[in-house]
Amino acid sequence: STQPTVSVENSSGGVVTGNSDPVTLAIASQPGSGAKLSCTANPVTASNGVASFAGCKIAGKAGTYTLKATDGSLTPATSTAFSVSAGSAAQVAFTTQPGGGTSGATLTAQPKITVEDAGGNVVTGNSSAVTLAIGSQPGTGAALSCTRNPVTASGGVASFTGCKITGKAGSYTLTATDGSLTPATSSSISITAGSATHLAFTTPPGGGANGSAWSTQPAVSVEDASGNVVAGNTSSVTLAIASQPGSGAALSCTKNPVSAAGGVASFAGCKITGKAGSYTLKATDGSLTSATSGSFSVTAGAAAKLAFTTQPGGGASGTAWSTQPVVTVEDASGNAVTGNTSAVTLAIASQPGSGAVLSCTANPVTASNGVASFAGCKITGRTGSYTLKATDGTLTSATSSSFRLTSGTQTATFATRAAGLVGMPGVPLQSGVP
Repeated sequence: STQPTVSVENSSGGVVTGNSDPVTLAIASQPGSGAKLSCTANPVTASNGVASFAGCKIAGKAGTYTLKATDGSLTPATSTAFSVSAGSAAQVAFTTQPGGGTSGATLTAQPKITVEDAGGNVVTGNSSAVTLAIGSQPGTGAALSCTRNPVTASGGVASFTGCKITGKAGSYTLTATDGSLTPATSSSISITAGSATHLAFTTPPGGGANGSAWSTQPAVSVEDASGNVVAGNTSSVTLAIASQPGSGAALSCTKNPVSAAGGVASFAGCKITGKAGSYTLKATDGSLTSATSGSFSVTAGAAAKLAFTTQPGGGASGTAWSTQPVVTVEDASGNAVTGNTSAVTLAIASQPGSGAVLSCTANPVTASNGVASFAGCKITGRTGSYTLKATDGTLTSATSSSFRLTSGTQTATFATRAAGLVGMPGVPLQSGVP
């Protein structure tokens, strides 16, 4: 507010009115370092022995300063001390950095933000609103919450409480803003996984053939509410069938349950024995929220047995049946082995006596897509109950349901026949008697 004037004097303190040397001002002492002095002109040429400065100001820390005036070899002069106070609010700064912590839990150190002038001095009279937000994060979707946000500065300082970050584990920064003031970014902080809340399939089951271990075995992670793996968790995770195409399927693994290591339960040797089709698995761990896998397929396993999928219909002796037998090549769980093309043979398994003969248009029949469809089958033999047996190499054979064989068409014949024989009631015919 008062600009300095420096006079060039003789040894007795008189102004040397004829002097026109240049006089230079500089900061002599300051409450810190880095302050800068600027004037409209510096140096200033003396006029009649006096250098009058204008527009001088100091940008730097608030506090006590002195100036030094120099002019060549003349003895310099030092000003009396004067004060520089904070200027207008220009920026915000983190004076207490956030301390990090676990996801969803209060940060270990709560941030404080000061409203400063261009020289970094706290503008103690400021009471504007400061807002915190996440500046950077290891992914997306993280949320910052505080007891209050924004916070109104008091004495130029906004003190936050109850701040926490819920999101992916990793490195974060916060940003502080206050209207048009230059914003501030915090130093980086680390957020770690919170308490275990749920399970997730990090490697889904791969599926495969019935009764065979899958090429891709499931892995289940124990996670916090934000999906971070709780690396310190060692609890037991259990797998079970969640959905299946029917009923009665069985899941088996090398071990089940499996204890998590580093928060992950890695299963091995898992397989399902059951109907072919679409399945899902469910993972459970005590009171944690369970997880259900994506759907995967179980296909037919190796051929193991035969089955009559269409039973023989039976009928008259020597006549092809209206319902012809169909035999399917199946795995151990009764799934049709659609890739099978082996030869299936039919034979009579049981009959009411002996000597009956089975004939078909073709026998054996080569399976197509695992199914052998017979045609023209009939039995010539005694009437009564029959069963058939289907065989195919070393596969377990199949026996049909019982079916009945009835009498064929009857034709009456006479051993002796005479043209024009006449008979009387009650009198036997006699050959050669008219």
